[in-house]
Amino acid sequence: MSIYQRSGDDSVIPSPLPQSVGYGVVVAVGLVFALGMMGVTTILKKTIHEDNSNVETFMVADRSVGVGLVASAVVSSWLWSTALLSCVLVTYSYGISGAFWYGAGCSTIIVFFGYLCVVCKSRIPEAHTVLEVIRIRYGNTAHLSFTFLAVVNNLLNTINMILGASAAISFLTGIHILASIFLLPLGVVLYTLVGGIKATFLTDYTHTFIILILCCWLAIKIITSEAVGTIGGLYDLVVAAEAQHYVDGNHNGSLLTMTSQQGIFFAIILLVSNFGAVIMDTGYFLKAFAASPSAVVPGYVVGGISYFSIPWCLGTIAGMAALGLESSPSFPTYPRMMTSAEVTNGLALPYVAVAVAGKGGAVAVLLMTFMAVTSTLSAQILAVSSILTFDVYRVYFNKSAGNKEVIRWGHLGVVIFGVVSSGFTVMFHYIGVDMGWTLYMLGTDAFLPQSANPRIRNRILTYVLGVLTCPGVVPMIFTIIWHKQSKLAVISSAFLGMATGLGVWLGSAYAFSGEVSISSTGGTLPCMYGTVASLFSPMVYSVAVSLVKPQNYDWKDFKEEKLAIEQDDGGKQPPVTQSKEVAVITALEPEGDKTQRRWARYALWWAIATFIGHWVLWPLPMYAAKYTFSKQFFTAWTVVSLIWLWWTLFAVGFYPLWDGRREIKAVLGNLWKGGVRPGDDPAHRTSNLSDQTTWTGQQMASYWINTEDWHTAGEPFRIVEKLPDGHLPDSSTVSQRRSAIVENPGHPLGLLRQSLCHEPRGHADMYGGFITPADDGGAHFGVLFWHKDGFSTACGHGTIALGFWAVAKGIVEAPAEGDGAVDVVIDVPSGRVVACVTVIQGRPVHADFVNVPSYQFAQAVPVVVRSRGVEVHVDLAFSGAVYASVDVAQLGLQVEPGRYEEFIRLGREIKSSLGTKANHGAYDLYGVILYEEQESDAANVGEVRQKNVTVFADGQIDRSPCGSGTGARLAVLFAQGRLGEGSSRLLHESIISTMFEGTIQSEQPSPVSGFPACIPRIRGSANLVGRMSFFIDPEDPIFPGFLLR
Repeated sequence: MSIYQRSGDDSVIPSPLPQSVGYGVVVAVGLVFALGMMGVTTILKKTIHEDNSNVETFMVADRSVGVGLVASAVVSSWLWSTALLSCVLVTYSYGISGAFWYGAGCSTIIVFFGYLCVVCKSRIPEAHTVLEVIRIRYGNTAHLSFTFLAVVNNLLNTINMILGASAAISFLTGIHILASIFLLPLGVVLYTLVGGIKATFLTDYTHTFIILILCCWLAIKIITSEAVGTIGGLYDLVVAAEAQHYVDGNHNGSLLTMTSQQGIFFAIILLVSNFGAVIMDTGYFLKAFAASPSAVVPGYVVGGISYFSIPWCLGTIAGMAALGLESSPSFPTYPRMMTSAEVTNGLALPYVAVAVAGKGGAVAVLLMTFMAVTSTLSAQILAVSSILTFDVYRVYFNKSAGNKEVIRWGHLGVVIFGVVSSGFTVMFHYIGVDMGWTLYMLGTDAFLPQSANPRIRNRILTYVLGVLTCPGVVPMIFTIIWHKQSKLAVISSAFLGMATGLGVWLGSAYAFSGEVSISSTGGTLPCMYGTVASLFSPMVYSVAVSLVKPQNYDWKDFKEEKLAIEQDDGGKQPPVTQSKEVAVITALEPEGDKTQRRWARYALWWAIATFIGHWVLWPLPMYAAKYTFSKQFFTAWTVVSLIWLWWTLFAVGFYPLWDGRREIKAVLGNLWKGGVRPGDDPAHRTSNLSDQTTWTGQQMASYWINTEDWHTAGEPFRIVEKLPDGHLPDSSTVSQRRSAIVENPGHPLGLLRQSLCHEPRGHADMYGGFITPADDGGAHFGVLFWHKDGFSTACGHGTIALGFWAVAKGIVEAPAEGDGAVDVVIDVPSGRVVACVTVIQGRPVHADFVNVPSYQFAQAVPVVVRSRGVEVHVDLAFSGAVYASVDVAQLGLQVEPGRYEEFIRLGREIKSSLGTKANHGAYDLYGVILYEEQESDAANVGEVRQKNVTVFADGQIDRSPCGSGTGARLAVLFAQGRLGEGSSRLLHESIISTMFEGTIQSEQPSPVSGFPACIPRIRGSANLVGRMSFFIDPEDPIFPGFLLR
């Protein structure tokens, strides 16, 4: 029997569905998902080596989740069961503004949270919980304080979800509410226990997809039902119902106006409280930490845009239908109106669904409620589990805990919180707390919308919870984005803010009502004032305290923290070896940092634009105009909301399938083949490599890869012509492909780069390139240059080697007569370059490399070299990459092979000292050219001879004279007037005495005032070293290799 079915009560509402359906959904569907996750986990481990026995996979999915799943998880995270029920409730209470404000109150915080997360990920990429950030920066006292606040927030959020869902399920099926409370978390605990955060993402996607399909169906069903007929018919029903639903504070008491005082008060409380509910909930950060850095901002932007449509559309149509049909015989409560208890328990939505679709509508709402609550419960359970694991056990009980111990505590935390949250929910239920109270406080009559019929005077639900959760928001944000916030400020501002919020809340309740009581403290205005004070007063306290004694925290200290936990044996602390946390390594690279800053700017602008659009440009003119919707406008309003909802279905329902197509193909392909067998004969693996290899995030199947190794004047260049299927980004240009790889830590080409560069397959000075399609038909092919530290934008010696390789392989045909020259056109990240290869008797003998426009952009920049106790002057130039030129005479040195270690140290020191002063547009400083002037042949007028050693990337020595570096030297000499267009030349010698010849092909318009630009032409030769076949095995204990310097 339902809790709403009481013997002898003439207002009994029979449950539309039998108890068997309720138990079938709550128990059976939950178990099906648990069994499904067990199967998925087994398949992923078998096919793509995704192992949930690794705590990094279990808790943060190896930080490799893509845009599609992130977007669906974002929508799911905000799509609480109470959200589905409450968006209808507030429309019923305030009229049409309620649904709009519910969506607007969430969309802004969603996108802003994306900004906060990308900043956090860039500053501490190995974090598992945001509380780790608090501990590292401020110590244990602050950590314990915020851990308490976070756990309380998670617990109250969980109780709210279970209470709302249990009430709806109890009404729909008649099962006892206690059974619903305890059984709902059961399946969630099981599939979370098995699948971890990846299970949460996958179930988020599945549940959200189902919910959206049901939302679309229910919205259309309401409009086309016999009781409603059309959108215009719905409008007529609402107009007829206005006599019984006069709303105080609305223009003319109308339900069809955005001019709603109570509605905008509710919106403010919702927005402010959402900051507390989200930023103090570690579950939201956990999902962001699990996303790949390049997926965070797009995922949250798409999620924020998509989510808005759900409460707007569903709330508008179902809420208006509840108002219009309440007096209809088809409505479950007929002939009476809904009671306050029914409204506050969120039953308006199930009542409407039953009214228009009978048992089908009841099943739809039952499934929507179940899917919403289980999906969000999984995130809450895993969030608290991560706190118990990383912020309690591994900090205060066993600091040396290894993988197996941590994963054991992670599993234990899932079970503990599942049981505890159910127990607390039962307690709240028996002390008379419903869904409304935990998110809101039952309001007082002084601030309620008035009704002509006192039986339907709806108690307004206002966010008192925000008074308790919001004080920690600003200190938490400042921890991530403001380096001056002090330890005293972060602790004191949170608790002073809470005291201020409570004081304002209780004081305003007394000021308005003359007393402090349950009724007066639940008023709309006291709740709004208290919540706003709780959010913003800590900002004042934190800034004031911090300015007295600021911390001046160095963000680099975050990156010194090694939080990632590696696989171990027998639960022991793993040895310090090359980590499989390739995502973290890549995220620390300068290019990755720069990309993350760009993503952060995008997210911040999106958040500002979303706020302006959803809070200023759209609603406020309508509020000020006191406009009452006409039938035509209401129809257009509803149609747009429906279109937006269908777009959301495609964005978070179908796009994740497209985004994850490679992973799906990988799994299906390897299942078909019975799994990947490492150790297959390479002869059988290279003929059709595209069919043999797959990847997902940073996990890959084992495979063979063929390379052809060349050297250009002594500098190695390893060429990979055929890449495994699915490894190359879908981008249309080489530059975009490079960006996609750099922005995605753990990208398979990043792993392959490290596997081929690092020992045992390579060495610290290895260089190479991945052959890609050209940008268009104007080039023969494209190339992604790489070295031990990442992917470069240009490489002169590589271009020369590629010219030789292309002719030798027949990719570009040699002259028919056997002698002559042929152009090899190559698209590189910095632009299009040409290698003019001279061929004699069918063999390439040298190549002239024509680089992109090159120019000096800074002259005589002073740099203090502390190790030598001197100040040197540096010239900066661009030639596809940025180079700093230093005459070694300033250092009292000569370019000699025996000093190569000293040159590495000096190159690093000069590069570090220059810092951002050497940045040029989107380019950071790539290399330092330490050159020595040499005597030129007096007979050769216009000839300049220099010997150099180029230190590029992170202490890598170029054995050749450096191709793009030679271009940079030509640009400087051209600016100095020492070389001119035509016959003058630079003879550029390397540290091992090999030679490049450089000339100025032509002068070009310069993008920098005061310095000319030129097209440099560099001549060199390359030689084949050999052909290699390497086995790439992620199961190798030293994968993807190691470096000793």
